[in-house]
Amino acid sequence: MNEEEEEKKQNELNNYLRDLSADSYNDEKLIDKSRILLSIYDGKFRHSYSQILGVIFDIKKQAENSHNQSSVSLDYLSDNIQSFKNIVIKHDDFNKKATPLSKLYDHVMLEISRLNYIGILSGKQSDLETGIRDSQTKLERGTQKLDDESKKLETAKASLDKTIEETENLKTEVVTIIGIFAAIMLAFVGGMNFTSATLTSMHQSSIYKVAFISVICGFTFFNTILCLMYIVSRMTKRNIYSQCNNGDCIDGQCEEACGLGTKIKKRLPYVYWINSILLWGLVIVVLAWFIEVKTIAGWVRSLVWRTFN
Repeated sequence: MNEEEEEKKQNELNNYLRDLSADSYNDEKLIDKSRILLSIYDGKFRHSYSQILGVIFDIKKQAENSHNQSSVSLDYLSDNIQSFKNIVIKHDDFNKKATPLSKLYDHVMLEISRLNYIGILSGKQSDLETGIRDSQTKLERGTQKLDDESKKLETAKASLDKTIEETENLKTEVVTIIGIFAAIMLAFVGGMNFTSATLTSMHQSSIYKVAFISVICGFTFFNTILCLMYIVSRMTKRNIYSQCNNGDCIDGQCEEACGLGTKIKKRLPYVYWINSILLWGLVIVVLAWFIEVKTIAGWVRSLVWRTFN
């Protein structure tokens, strides 16, 4: 048998195998179709294992690409080739071709079994890869959740540390503020006692001396309490300043170059006016005292002059 005839018979065998994979045949139809197979193996034809393998691969690929919509199936081929083997055993017409037909059966079934086994392994591998991906996704989610919880824990810890620090600072501030208020009360009580003693001794001293000392005491008492209140405001981070309509003089945002007195008048008007009243009162008392002393001295000089003249 020349090469051309062998190639022709191989193509006929390939088409025959494709035909067996298209449908499930009963024994009667298989016997009719087997006549074609007998004519193929007439002579010294030996089928090509590699081409049979290629045909089986094509059938499997076609079945997979059709997504179960194609009639081509390796199951049909396997069932038909198994039935065909039984026919070969039972019928005398196939006895002469039993050996090559058995080899054909073995080769076809071997490749089908091998492909099915590979398919099972591929399925297991696919399931394993899916499981690994799912586990990796769960691990990533767990890691992300752990990171989020760690950040929350760090935030809570920082907040707790800040609260503890603020509590410790608050203890110190409370003690200091209580001490300052105690000093204010002592200053107030001391000022009241001094004022009471001054008023009690008014009949023994000049009215101008009493007024002078009272104004000095008021000035000192007021500004001492103001300084203590300023310390408390700085510790408690409270603002005791009035709002300047022209800008914020304290924070340096005011474009107007105000002097110290003007800044005090705008930002601390109560301090400015009370101190102004006290200072003007002190000036008035001193002037009145001076005028009265000069008047008394003039009256004494006039009396002496009249006495001796």
